[in-house]
Amino acid sequence: MITNKLRAAALKSTFQREKILEYISSRKEHPTVDKIYKHMLKICPTISKTTVYNNVKSLDKAGLIKAVKFSGKGEAIYDGNPSVHYHFVCNKCGTIFDLDLDCKNIIKKEIDGHLVENVCAYFSGVCKECKKDL
Repeated sequence: MITNKLRAAALKSTFQREKILEYISSRKEHPTVDKIYKHMLKICPTISKTTVYNNVKSLDKAGLIKAVKFSGKGEAIYDGNPSVHYHFVCNKCGTIFDLDLDCKNIIKKEIDGHLVENVCAYFSGVCKECKKDL
């Protein structure tokens, strides 16, 4: 399945690329390059951080994953769900959650004459786990 996704996106299927895509696609926590790299070291001890970075960049460019950067956060996180959706960022614990909202009515092809190619919006506040402590 992962190999087919890579082929459909016209990307060469390598062991590292398959395992990186598999890892990101199976996660809910939206890992950073550092987290992906630490995971990959367990599977492939000779992998470099540059290899991980180059692969996530290729996967993002091919539309198989989505790089997301939040204001106030240093590095990008990688989302295994490349479809348009929104996120909730907890201001207390920093956890990032996918939100199940209907985005179809919000997204337009053009706004005030500007061509919209990407929508990046998120909500922030206190997650339900941290809210228990308030």
